[in-house]
Amino acid sequence: TYTESQLRFRFYEEPVVESVDPPFRISTGKIPLRFYGQGLDKASAAYCTVKMTHEETNETAVVEAKWMPEEQALMCLSPPMPKGKVQASISLNGQQYSPGFVIVTYFEPPEVAKLVPDCCPMGGGVIEVKVK
Repeated sequence: TYTESQLRFRFYEEPVVESVDPPFRISTGKIPLRFYGQGLDKASAAYCTVKMTHEETNETAVVEAKWMPEEQALMCLSPPMPKGKVQASISLNGQQYSPGFVIVTYFEPPEVAKLVPDCCPMGGGVIEVKVK
C-alpha cells in the first residue's frame, strides 16, 4: 500500500531457511553460498543480509545477499571465519533475522605437500597429490 507521501512498504511472511549449498567452506571465505527455503524470494534488493555466527568463538560477520531467481536461491559470498561450525541466519530487510538457521562448516584449506610425478604428457595421466 501507499501512504500520503507515496512511499511504498510491504509486509511478508517470515522466511524459512531449509538448506545451504555447499554446507562446507574453506576458512578464507569469498566463495558463493546459496540458501534455499520458503519466502526467500521476498528479499529486499537493498537490505538483504546473512549473519554468520561461529558456534565456538561467537565471532559474527554480516554479509550482503541477493535473490537469484534463476536458481531460486538467496546467494552471498562467504565471509572469512575460523574453522568450525557457523550458524547462518537470513534477514530479508537487514534488521530482523530468521529464528531458524543452517550450519555451515568451515575448514582450513589443505596445503599441497607434493605432486608425484611432477609432470605428465598433455594427453593426461595419473597424478598423486599429497597434502599436509
